[in-house]
Amino acid sequence: MAIVVAVVMYVGMATLANWTAFGAAVSALPGLLWVQVVALSILSYLLRFARWHHFIVALGHKVPILRNLEIYLAAFALTLTPGKAGETIRSVYLHPYGVSYPHSIGAFVSERLLDLVAVEALALLAVSMFPEYRLWMFAAIACIVIVILLLRSRLLSLIGRRAAGSSVVGDAANLVATVRFLLSGRRVAMAAPLSLMAWMAQGVSLYLIVHALGYELTASTAVTIYCLSILAGAASFIPGGLGATEAAIVLLLSATGVGQTDAITASLISRSLTLWLAVGIGVVAMTKTAVVIQQTRSVQRGE
Repeated sequence: MAIVVAVVMYVGMATLANWTAFGAAVSALPGLLWVQVVALSILSYLLRFARWHHFIVALGHKVPILRNLEIYLAAFALTLTPGKAGETIRSVYLHPYGVSYPHSIGAFVSERLLDLVAVEALALLAVSMFPEYRLWMFAAIACIVIVILLLRSRLLSLIGRRAAGSSVVGDAANLVATVRFLLSGRRVAMAAPLSLMAWMAQGVSLYLIVHALGYELTASTAVTIYCLSILAGAASFIPGGLGATEAAIVLLLSATGVGQTDAITASLISRSLTLWLAVGIGVVAMTKTAVVIQQTRSVQRGE
């Protein structure tokens, strides 16, 4: 369903830009640009995987790194679920390797919190660039402060214990303890820079696209626009921020002087080679993972 919605939306945006002008803008982009943007997206995925593997190792688990990478990428197939909750499918894949559900889900929650802080931190660069959006920037600062204070308080532990007492599963307290463990000390000191670099890489890809279209936009401005748009997509509560993120990129690029057709072109290419590339890789990895699981079960049954 998400794919159908995306296709309809992208066709609509291309129509708004005028198909002829849109096609001309896309065809004018050099081949090297496409290689660079794809490379930056893959770099972003690998940085996020490095953070994930760091968390799993820190929790005392020894999952083969290539197998862990395959599992991590497979979850991208379910990125277009509310809050990316579908990515918790990793928990199912990792369980046979001795990774408990509280540990894997705790690592997932820790990733989402770090992504929130990293994106908001990069978006804060827009305070001086877009004065009209200053109120939103101060709201972002408030969110970062709240998240940091929450992680350093004992409130999460109290909530976890209460949830654990009323839950059938009884793993809530362990999950909260896992999140607090991962987001403290050496673990977060290593994971936070990886988060920043991962999102910065995707923002730089937007810069390269806009630059190739003939606009002298600074890299910091492009990264800020990308991160602000990601926040707009998250605030829309639409899975994957579909529509809201693309529209925000167009709006903010237009505010910096980029023509409508070029802004739409940059938005669609950027999202196609970040979000949709991840989903495509995820589908391939999930298919391979399903085959491996089926083969393993067949061997166990002696077939």
